[in-house]
Amino acid sequence: MSLKTINSLFLKNKPAFCTIITESYKPFARTLFQSIRKYDSNVDCFALVIDSKNVESSEDFEYLNLECFLDFNILFKTIFYKYKLKPDELRWSLKPALIIYLIEQLKFQQVFFVDPDLFFYRDFSFLY
Repeated sequence: MSLKTINSLFLKNKPAFCTIITESYKPFARTLFQSIRKYDSNVDCFALVIDSKNVESSEDFEYLNLECFLDFNILFKTIFYKYKLKPDELRWSLKPALIIYLIEQLKFQQVFFVDPDLFFYRDFSFLY
C-alpha cells in the first residue's frame, strides 16, 4: 500500500477554514463562515475563541476554546504563557498552533486561516 493510500485512509479529504476571535467577534465569524458555506457547503469551519470557556457548535461552524489546546503541544503552551495577558498578541501568535492542531489532531489535508472580518463574494475553490 502506498503512502498516499495510507494517508487517504486517515486524512480528511475536505478543506478546513479557521479563524481566531474574541467573544465579541462571534457575529463576524458567523457571517464569515456563512459566506464560505454559500460557495462550498462541504468545508469544515472552526473559530478559536480565546476569551471563552464555552465550547459550542452551530450549524455553520465549530467553536474551540483555549482549553482544547492546553495539552496539545509545547508550541501552544509557549505562546499561551507568553501572551496570555495580551489578547491581541495571543490571537496573532496562535495562528500556526491552530493550523498545526487542525492538521495533526483533526487530520485535515488543507487548512486555510482567514481573518474574521472577511466576507467571500465569489467562489474560492481555485484555492484547492
